[in-house]
Amino acid sequence: MIELTGFAKNFDCTEEHKEKKQKLLYLVQDEIAHIGINHPLLLPHVGIFVSEAFVWLQSGKQHKAWSALWTAYKCLLPTPEVNRLYCFADKNKIEKLKNELIILDLGIFAYRLDGSFLQLHEVVPYLWEKRKDFYPHLSGTLRATYWFICSIEAGRNLEEALSIALSVRNELHDAFGDRYIYHEKNIGELLTPDALAELKQILLTIASELHSHGHKR
Repeated sequence: MIELTGFAKNFDCTEEHKEKKQKLLYLVQDEIAHIGINHPLLLPHVGIFVSEAFVWLQSGKQHKAWSALWTAYKCLLPTPEVNRLYCFADKNKIEKLKNELIILDLGIFAYRLDGSFLQLHEVVPYLWEKRKDFYPHLSGTLRATYWFICSIEAGRNLEEALSIALSVRNELHDAFGDRYIYHEKNIGELLTPDALAELKQILLTIASELHSHGHKR
């Protein structure tokens, strides 16, 4: 059972909170290193730029971290022909770049987490535990969870909040305006049926905990 005690009271940004966030960021870095070492990468520069983003995050320079992630994303794009838009990547190409997409996803997850850990610190461990089910859309599940909580707190009913959460655009589209890799699809369309069921269960548990604590604006 997920116990969202942090939503039942005001949560101050204490040293303990900072340490928990730092510990999780280290776990994300270790995961990226593990993927890079144990799986072949067609585009190794993706991992290099994502690792650079972590260095900037550790320095509190979010703008430079985001710039590094943007550069990592651009490594995944083909060279466009003159006066032509990128064509939509087919499933075979996406599958070949799966490890690169997971690494970039983890980088975006860490960046978003850096700014939202205060609100989501009780939920993130459960998303992280199921991370492999959500790859390469872990950052999208984080964003969906954030919007779900905001919707519930704003007084939306459960059905509306779920619809809003599962309708958020994938992070590549939201972050970079991507139309090449996931073609503007939302998170509910991109997750596998099993992963979607996992996310819904987490969101339903969140709703139950928020309701039990009478947490409304």
